[in-house]
Amino acid sequence: MRLLFLVRDFLPATRPDVRVLFGRKLRERGVVTDIVGVRRAPGAAPAEWEGGREISEPDPPGPVARALRLLSLDLRMLREESGYDVVVVRDKILTAAIALLMVPRRKVVYWMSFPFPEEDAVRAGMATRGRLFRLGLGLRARLTGWLLYRWVAPRAAHLFVQSPAMARLVASRAPRCALMTPVPMGFDPDMVAALEPLARVPVPGRVVLGYLGAIDVIRRIDFMLEVLAWVRAQRRDIDFRLLMVGEGSTPTDTEWFRRRIETLSLRGRVEITGALPMQDAWRRIRDVDIGLSTVPRGVVFDVSSPTKAVEYLALGLPAVVNDIPDQQALMAATRAGRCAPMEVEAFGRAILEVVDDLEGCRARARESFDHLVAERSYDVLADRVHARLREMLDA
Repeated sequence: MRLLFLVRDFLPATRPDVRVLFGRKLRERGVVTDIVGVRRAPGAAPAEWEGGREISEPDPPGPVARALRLLSLDLRMLREESGYDVVVVRDKILTAAIALLMVPRRKVVYWMSFPFPEEDAVRAGMATRGRLFRLGLGLRARLTGWLLYRWVAPRAAHLFVQSPAMARLVASRAPRCALMTPVPMGFDPDMVAALEPLARVPVPGRVVLGYLGAIDVIRRIDFMLEVLAWVRAQRRDIDFRLLMVGEGSTPTDTEWFRRRIETLSLRGRVEITGALPMQDAWRRIRDVDIGLSTVPRGVVFDVSSPTKAVEYLALGLPAVVNDIPDQQALMAATRAGRCAPMEVEAFGRAILEVVDDLEGCRARARESFDHLVAERSYDVLADRVHARLREMLDA
């Protein structure tokens, strides 16, 4: 089976549901995937893409030039679709709409990892950018929403979505839609096994909280700073710290977060590592005592499937998460931490409960590994995706 894979993210691929799922696990099942996109480093030689060929061009300066180059590259590759069994379009709504005009519909699959029209609509209502910019976002939300739910969803051969909640969202907004398969975020047990044994020496009286992911205004990441300040005030016998493994989605987001640290008098209590390769990020996050995953409730994130909560447990870390559906189910199945509403006192009390039962939560996190392998490993998810693609071709 040969796939043409048109992606929105920069290349080389770093997201595990691209690099591991398509680049490695589907290839092990005989699926060759040629990935198409722009590279973040202009002029750099393509890094090895294990799934097949990487077809890329350097990232031009400016978002308009980037969008035009991506569209031109997509159109060129769609004209060569006869060499592929399936065309998979990931999160590129306009490209998917055009593909349905250029390619036999039975070959076009849309992969929806995030509800971008809904995100644009939410950002358009935030007073963090100028009025003209927000008007543009609102217009884009309406146009891409119409294309996705009125054109792409009803006509694609299949839709892959992030969660059952996302499938319900699509079904509620599309008058009719293709068959859908939820594929949540997972992890690679082999990558966990490849990590060297943990050698951290705990500091008596110190509890380090950790977050793995992007620092993004729309995700209300400063909520964790407010929680940190609250638990420090409640338990002055414990030196609570926060490790942020990641960087801002934009320099503006990073600067905003640093200002919030100062405002809440948390200087010296919060460390931001910046962007790290996955294995290095995992090494750093293993140094914490409790992993945190806070995802604001609402139409944008209720349908998500956060990687970080799965990764914390796979690495043997207790977790405190908020109550979006995917995380509720994960915590109910493993009991390796707590699930609480995204409210400062409720979430802070959940952290204190885990602190008071830290060894028990650690033990349950370790015991959850077999459950995670059976439900969320990329081998299991690759089997699911491969089966759906095979059913498409055999229909």
